[in-house]
Amino acid sequence: MFPALWSDPTVQPAVQILIWVAIIGLFWMIMIRPARNRQRKVAQLQREISIGDDVMLSAGIFGTVRSLDDAHAQVEIAPGTTIKVVRQAVLERVAQPGEGSAEAPDESPAEPLADERRGEESE
Repeated sequence: MFPALWSDPTVQPAVQILIWVAIIGLFWMIMIRPARNRQRKVAQLQREISIGDDVMLSAGIFGTVRSLDDAHAQVEIAPGTTIKVVRQAVLERVAQPGEGSAEAPDESPAEPLADERRGEESE
């Protein structure tokens, strides 16, 4: 459909320009706009973090914010182990147990594992 429009000399240049504008607009709506919205949400989170928040850093490290200043945060990643990071390294706030509507999954399996069943049969 489109190749015929590009090669046909009778097609108005305005139509060709409109097609290009539509393609660029579609690209913007699919790629750039969602990325920009995610960046805004992360920037807002980085401004709103407070002491005591459980966070995940961009490196995948989980910890608790212990102190803050304008550009940095001290994050405790283990008891007695604190690292200093820039606020931009905070990627998301992690919900603490009991927050939200989702229940924590039961960690015990509903049925015994195959190895456990074999052990019971041989005894």
